Amino acid sequence: MSKINSLLAWLYNQADLAEEHLRKYRLILFISIEILLFGIALIVVSIYLELWFLAISTTIETLITFANILYLRKSHNVVLCSNITNTSIVLAIMVTNIWCGGIATTFFGWFYVAPIIAAITIGLEGLILYGIMCLIIMLAFMIGILHPISPIILPSLALFVDNINHLFIFALITTTLYNLLNANEDYESLLNEKNYLLYADKQKFHYLSHHDPLTNLPNRSYFHSHLRNVLEDINPEQNTLTLFFMDLDGFKKINDQYGHEVGDLILLQASKRLQASFREKDFIARLGGDEFTAVITYTKNDIIPDILSKRIEQEFKEPFLINNLIIKCTISLGRANYSQEANRPETLLQQADEAMYRNKKSNYFRKTQDD
Repeated sequence: MSKINSLLAWLYNQADLAEEHLRKYRLILFISIEILLFGIALIVVSIYLELWFLAISTTIETLITFANILYLRKSHNVVLCSNITNTSIVLAIMVTNIWCGGIATTFFGWFYVAPIIAAITIGLEGLILYGIMCLIIMLAFMIGILHPISPIILPSLALFVDNINHLFIFALITTTLYNLLNANEDYESLLNEKNYLLYADKQKFHYLSHHDPLTNLPNRSYFHSHLRNVLEDINPEQNTLTLFFMDLDGFKKINDQYGHEVGDLILLQASKRLQASFREKDFIARLGGDEFTAVITYTKNDIIPDILSKRIEQEFKEPFLINNLIIKCTISLGRANYSQEANRPETLLQQADEAMYRNKKSNYFRKTQDD
């Protein structure tokens, strides 16, 4: 069972890795498309304002982004494409600030956008790497290592350009975070679904490992586990326990004469007859072959074991109808009662088995006498 759980965990881990890769792919794709659209809008504004260098640098960045989108869709290489996206953004921001006024202008605010995009598309490593990169460039502007060329924006356009920068920065940050939150929500929903499926699969494998595939009755291992638990919990002053051991008469001959398919159908019908004979709370199991067991608990001095035994014998007096064949197959049963001397699973099972074989021999002798 532990190996099955380990296998399931490994399979779902691989699926999670694939889903995480797909999630990053979608994020990078969506954000790259956003940057592409913002770039086109910025190109239009730059041309309108006759800011030709800004239009050229933005066009180069937009073309790189477009080529990167095509490569991403073809290769799904999220690591390379995310780094291309973020490197081109940082370089474009730096070049624009060199040509358009530097720290004294609103273009400097784009340095705050780059680490956010890096964090979303790459993760913590991206935030650290591109955050440090932006910080170094900003410090270079502040201490004069990098300094802007003479301002190329006319004073009459400065306010308009500042407003455009503020709006674009706000819009890009907002839409980027929206995509992140939306992707995380989808991922969380998928994760909950996978957790449910994993739980369902574990329950399914647990059921299959504890039940007989033909009859759906508990199997041998489940029977032994249940019997041990019942014996540990029983209160001998109030309740007692009886173990039934049952075996179909002449089942091997039926199998040899009619084939295993008919034999399996008889076992299936036999299990249903036993379920109809016992109470709903009684524990019935198939040990294997044509052997069945049942564990019943009841109050002391109750005659329920005798009643159940008569029900079983009565049920199996009726022949089986299998594929238009009428097949007679009775059952022999033995019982072992809980006592101070018989309070262990092995002892009870041995006593019930011996009682069943005595009953089987008695039935065989009686049938021989009748014949």
